[in-house]
Amino acid sequence: MENIHPMDDHDRIIGMLENQSQSRETHELLHSIGNPSFGEILLHRFSSIFGFDYAHIASLNSDLKIDVHNATGDGGLLMEAYRSMERHCLTKQEQYVTPPSIIPFNIDSDMWRVLSVINPAYRAMSEVIPRLIIAGMVHPERMAIIGMRYSDDDLTDDQLGLHSFLSPGFIHYYHIHQIITRYRDMNSYLASELSRMHDDEWVLADGPLGIVTRSDGFDDAMKRHRLTWKDLQGFIQSSMHREAAGLFTAVECSHGTPGSPPLTLRLQPVYVEKRKYLRITLSESATAIPLTPREREIYHLLCKGLTNRSIGEILSISTETVKRHLANIFEKTGARNRTELSHMKL
Repeated sequence: MENIHPMDDHDRIIGMLENQSQSRETHELLHSIGNPSFGEILLHRFSSIFGFDYAHIASLNSDLKIDVHNATGDGGLLMEAYRSMERHCLTKQEQYVTPPSIIPFNIDSDMWRVLSVINPAYRAMSEVIPRLIIAGMVHPERMAIIGMRYSDDDLTDDQLGLHSFLSPGFIHYYHIHQIITRYRDMNSYLASELSRMHDDEWVLADGPLGIVTRSDGFDDAMKRHRLTWKDLQGFIQSSMHREAAGLFTAVECSHGTPGSPPLTLRLQPVYVEKRKYLRITLSESATAIPLTPREREIYHLLCKGLTNRSIGEILSISTETVKRHLANIFEKTGARNRTELSHMKL
């Protein structure tokens, strides 16, 4: 009973889209994505197209409760009723919390009459506004744009066609707006996204010489492993040759120099906002450095910031014994000081 109707007349829907794209409001929308007031501009446009009495942009927090970013229209009492039974909302179902793609939906008057009887959230809302239709779209990033009309006048076929074509774009525009306003530049966004994907130090490139961005500790990791930018460029170029030959999915190689810890370089393609980049990660192997059980105990205590004296007291050994074990650890790992050692993954 949720309706997303395809248009029967292809020429008619194309003409409607062209008219919408040429309007002053749509032009304003497309050219104001970086504007701090973009949410208000978007909602005004969304509501004016479909004649909604209330609309909002919201996201789900970690408790699966909505955080409203922007709202337009008179919806205070309606939302108060909704929040009292929010846990029963259809969008809290697993398939809607993190959908695989943007999903537009429409709850028409017939569906609303059913939901207001069987669902506590919508029953509470119907006690405030008896007649209601709802349309919106849900984004994979747990965001949604929702519009409500306080009547039983369903969206027309023309409006349903526009909703299916335009509304996914609206939520996508808002997603881009959040990226632009949350990060100072695209490099910051890429760094944030890739940091979520991987714990190791990494660098991102868009070609043999095009280093786009890198993790905060990447330069230190290069120094620790005596790795040069020329080494990295050679690794990228050899991997690109493999890709040209149709052999490229992910490539690994080992790197080691006297006095530095063993290292694995891994290059693989990644996609951010559908654009392809090359990610190189530097991974230190815990099994490559054979520490004794006592050396490993001392290493873990050192990583907590403890002094030699405190380590000795905890392990019931002398400070001189701690120093001797540390000297062995430094020799095995190639670390030059306690800071370098604490950043290694042993």
